[in-house]
Amino acid sequence: MNDAAGQTWDVFVSHGHADEAAAATVAAALTEAGLRVFRAVGAVNPFTSISDSILRALRASRVLLACYSADYPTRSACQYEFATAYLTGQAEGDPLRRAVAINLERTVDHIEPRHLRDVLLPPASASLDEVVKAVADRLADVPGPMGEVPERPPRWLSGTVIRPLNDFVGRWRELWWLHSALHPDVGPLTTRPSTPVVVVHGPAGIGKTALAAQYVRRFGAAFSGIVWRSATRPAPAPPGTPGTALWVLDDAEGDFERVLAHLPPEPGKPCLVLTRDPRLAAFGNALALDDLDDDESAHLLSAHGLTPDTVTLRQLTQSTAGSPYLRSRIAELAARDGVDTALTRLHQPASPLLSALTERLTPVLDGLDDNHWDVLRVLAAAAPTKVSLLHVADIVGSLHGTERLHEFVPVQHAATDLLARGVVAARPDAVELTLPNGLVLALRRLDADPYRAELIRARTIQWLTQPHPAPSRAARPGNREQARAAHRIQTELLHRITGHPLTDDEGSLRDALTSLYELLKTTRSVYGDVPPHCLHTTTSGADLSVLVHRLINDTLRSRLTHWHVDLAAHEDLRPGGVSRIEHERLWPHNRKLREELHAIHREALDIADQLALIADQRD
Repeated sequence: MNDAAGQTWDVFVSHGHADEAAAATVAAALTEAGLRVFRAVGAVNPFTSISDSILRALRASRVLLACYSADYPTRSACQYEFATAYLTGQAEGDPLRRAVAINLERTVDHIEPRHLRDVLLPPASASLDEVVKAVADRLADVPGPMGEVPERPPRWLSGTVIRPLNDFVGRWRELWWLHSALHPDVGPLTTRPSTPVVVVHGPAGIGKTALAAQYVRRFGAAFSGIVWRSATRPAPAPPGTPGTALWVLDDAEGDFERVLAHLPPEPGKPCLVLTRDPRLAAFGNALALDDLDDDESAHLLSAHGLTPDTVTLRQLTQSTAGSPYLRSRIAELAARDGVDTALTRLHQPASPLLSALTERLTPVLDGLDDNHWDVLRVLAAAAPTKVSLLHVADIVGSLHGTERLHEFVPVQHAATDLLARGVVAARPDAVELTLPNGLVLALRRLDADPYRAELIRARTIQWLTQPHPAPSRAARPGNREQARAAHRIQTELLHRITGHPLTDDEGSLRDALTSLYELLKTTRSVYGDVPPHCLHTTTSGADLSVLVHRLINDTLRSRLTHWHVDLAAHEDLRPGGVSRIEHERLWPHNRKLREELHAIHREALDIADQLALIADQRD
């Protein structure tokens, strides 16, 4: 089982350190059956990449056998080994020709790619004879070692050829997820086929483009070609793309109609959409991209010659949170000049280390008004602490001498826009916001009003360090149920058409009405689930029952009844050859309905403001 120069192996046993005992048992059975087996023996530091000797043994092996536990996908070395076998088989026409796996868990949810779940070997708890036979059967169809198979590069059909970063590390879970999502018909026994449109969304600088470029590098040969387009730099689409070409749309923004205009005209093409706007997640199967985890960050640092201890790892990851690229540049400098020197240079006012990030953020921040910047200044002062929208409104109001109700709407509008631009991070319900430290440094450099920033910083720190007694509600056991219902209805209002009204010439009126119908149904359902004894008068404004009645009866129901009938009558007259959107724009009442939608938007935001106050009253 030890490496020997020039030796070849039948089976390479891939496993994490925690699964060494199970791997040793399987390897012994394979060896006893006369197979040449390689298995790395001894503890493997999870923060180190695959060694040269192990890589040579992998390339000299015919088949990889993965001992696939829940720990396996968290180990970059294991994932690199598995991907090597997978991609070798892919170059030969069958991705799983060179890779087999034993599941060491009771479920299969941890196994990626998903279609591997359909071809697992008998479990380790079964007879080892069955495992040995299954491996021997696979070897009968496999010729020489993996290293003899030439790598197939992706074929670029259109657009700029995007090269992955030289020091790209980790992200294996995301890469496998992308591959499974873009091939929904590969594993019919584990998942129902779906439209192959995949959306990767995350804040600016989190590494969406880098992830897609690495995916194309690793898995691009699985497609008949690659078309890479940018929504901000439109280029003519290729006249036709053969077979299953992969379309990558970078910098996607705006509404669904604008995004669709950049995607292939032919149906069924796999598409990968990259966007800062989390609202576009509804466009397809979505992946919210987060920062590198500690394991991946440690690999990144070691790739630059650093051997991080726990304290060093925490210092570097916290200082560069939200920007793997910035972390890579800091690691490069720290390896040369030391960690303390690198971090000192990072925090200097005109640090060149921030140049790339500030250059990327500058167009993203274009057009921000004072409300946007005040929200950013509060979050920058509080970072990395999460701050609720209500508390941002409190802090801004304390500067203006105004109340929360007066400030909440402009704060909410600014926060929604900042989320769409990918400048701030939020919980899925967008109630609490935060700024990653990496972005904080860049935003301070770009802030045109440092005096205002200092005022807000001082007020934010003062506000965060002072106690803020909550209203007395100990005798209100129903507060939690009522607050939860108010929060759910408020979230629906902010994320549907009521929170994002149509512009004068974009979007679909029918889709807008459908969104309002869904809002009506959801509001009734959520309100109906609140027990009657939990509905009571609040100390912050209107009761939940009053607000729900106003939303359903005054704002939605009568308008929906009227406009649904009128629009349906016009839709019945659509001639052949005219698109639905085009026919809507020819409707004489088009502008009138859009004005009505804007009125609904204003009323809904007012209701959302009052719901927010109820939602904040929790036990």
